[in-house]
Amino acid sequence: MNKMEYIKLNEYQKFESWYVTASIKFEIVKYTKNKEFVLLVPKHCKHHYRNTRALRCHNVQHLDFLLWKLMKCNKDKQIFQIYYSLAKYVDGIPKFGANLKERNTSDWTKNHWKRITGFDCFIDIDAGDHTEIDLAHESTKIIKNYLDKYSVPYKIRFSGCGFHIIIPYAYFKNLGYHFNPLEDGNIYDFYNSISHEFYNKFSEMVDTNLSDCRRIIKCPYTLAFYENKCFVCMPLTDDEFNNFTLESMKPQYWLGRVRGRVEQIRHSINNDCERFLKNLGVQYNGKKKENDR
Repeated sequence: MNKMEYIKLNEYQKFESWYVTASIKFEIVKYTKNKEFVLLVPKHCKHHYRNTRALRCHNVQHLDFLLWKLMKCNKDKQIFQIYYSLAKYVDGIPKFGANLKERNTSDWTKNHWKRITGFDCFIDIDAGDHTEIDLAHESTKIIKNYLDKYSVPYKIRFSGCGFHIIIPYAYFKNLGYHFNPLEDGNIYDFYNSISHEFYNKFSEMVDTNLSDCRRIIKCPYTLAFYENKCFVCMPLTDDEFNNFTLESMKPQYWLGRVRGRVEQIRHSINNDCERFLKNLGVQYNGKKKENDR
């Protein structure tokens, strides 16, 4: 299918054509293994089917089942947006039953944190709407330059209406933060303090409501639907970020260009995070902020 043919498709046809493409599915499942897989209905959709969390997606067969059979998309012509958890679990999500009405995930929701083996740091630079995307891009550029200054490892992605910066958990692992959301010293509050400092120092577009042990984000290589608009949640190289335009994030421009892309991590994970935190002004594990000394 060429670009012009894709442009003429309706919303569901775009959804279907994108997610039946094998190369795209193989890229998606690289992110979802041992993570919580989530299907959410876009806000603009008139018929709101059930948003569904605590799904397991470890391979392409799982993805096909979730999209085309469990959610019955082919019958209902319903589109979904795909999210995954910042948390990584030791064995992934339990194998709940396929009957959505009968599945009971309450115990998992309560105790899931006991199975977490890693939790990435997430900086969300969110535009209010697409008219503000240039402001979000400029804010992201400022934060990106700051991270580069201190050699912080990170990935950068377009989210559909803003930008996501992901700092791997391994960078902060040795600080000793735990995953219990009910006790002080958890990693979620620590990450939230990082977001607050970026908000205060650089941009009010930084989301500071991140202290959630079940936080989910849009999955790379998936479609983000808005009323009369559709974009790809795409990992960006430095060149793609520097030359970013909304037009370049439309799915028709990525047809045939997804296979084998490797998301770039800037800098080494083994770099010293304490220098970065001190200069940002973040208190970590009882150590005072730099400006309190």
